[in-house]
Amino acid sequence: TVLFDVAANAGAARTGAVIVAGGGLSRTCTVVQAAFVPVLAVSPASVNAGSGGASGLALSVTANISWTAATNAPWLAITSGESGTTNGTVVFAVAANAGVARTGAVIVAGGGISRTCTVVQAAFVPSLAVSPARTNVTCAAAGGLALEVTANISWTAATNVPWLAITTGETGTNNGSISFDLAENATFFVRTGAIVVAGGGLSRTCAVVQAGIPFVLEVDPASTNAPAEGAAGLELAVAANIPWTATTNAVWLTITSGGSGATNGSVTFAVASNLVAAWRTGTVVVAGGNLSRTCRVVQAPGVFVPT
Repeated sequence: TVLFDVAANAGAARTGAVIVAGGGLSRTCTVVQAAFVPVLAVSPASVNAGSGGASGLALSVTANISWTAATNAPWLAITSGESGTTNGTVVFAVAANAGVARTGAVIVAGGGISRTCTVVQAAFVPSLAVSPARTNVTCAAAGGLALEVTANISWTAATNVPWLAITTGETGTNNGSISFDLAENATFFVRTGAIVVAGGGLSRTCAVVQAGIPFVLEVDPASTNAPAEGAAGLELAVAANIPWTATTNAVWLTITSGGSGATNGSVTFAVASNLVAAWRTGTVVVAGGNLSRTCRVVQAPGVFVPT
């Protein structure tokens, strides 16, 4: 028995022989060796990347030949595994995209073979948001109110009314915070303004709703007693910051002065004699600004005199 080895073939198909000879005889075993077939494959064949970019992306290489890796776009960069002699891994990074969608490739080549991993990167999508979108405040002046901005673009902030003022954070390039003040609302009316944040063709608004001065209307006393024979010059104190008028709901109650006012004041009224032998109740009503306050007047019964 003759044992023999066949060396690896790195080229074309070839033929050789093992020759056994003796006694003037010669016998041959022909050995036909297949050609070398280079192998080169990459996986995956394509990668999708977000507009924000990515790093540490891996490309597996299966090969029986020496190979090198390169990219065809400046926004693709190989960070490790640029070459190999057999199986290996190429690691690459994708830069952030500030424009439209784009396509590039990582190319692995060797032994006359080239394999490609196509990289498709999404278009940049501008993002801009503010929080809160609405804030409600009292009529008093206030400072240091905060508005948070979440963004991937440059932006500027402004107000649309003179009673709102931005104190810090008028501009930003990504996430940020805006601080603003507001002046006192010295009217009775609710007013609305806005902080407007704009950039990259986007605009976001925080509505600021400020209450007016609360209406104040109070009377003192809330009730009073009158004798049967009546009384004059009774006074009702009015505390108010709004215009008001005074009336009664009974013909035996009469406003004698102070029937109206614009702020604090007093109402003077009279109670007629009660000619009926029964208690009776009436009311002095002070009203204004959708508010109404009352003073209850209770009068003693008159003395019944039979005829």
